Amino acid sequence: IGMVIYVGRSNNPGRRYVEHVNRLDFTNKGWLLTGMSWLGLVPHMVILEQCGDANVSVREKHWIDFYGEGGFLANDRRG
Repeated sequence: IGMVIYVGRSNNPGRRYVEHVNRLDFTNKGWLLTGMSWLGLVPHMVILEQCGDANVSVREKHWIDFYGEGGFLANDRRG
């Protein structure tokens, strides 16, 4: 599909990706991943930025705002 559907942060992106894909719950993200699975689609992870602990929340919020403007993100919260 080629669109950003979720923005998050992690110290271990590979592990976090597996956790998200394997935990299909009753959240926006869970419903979206379930629908993608039914359609035979697989989400791909892209690391947007690497940053230190001191500003990680500010940067996460920046990317959520950036991709959420005029689009759809499955994030349940804003950074």
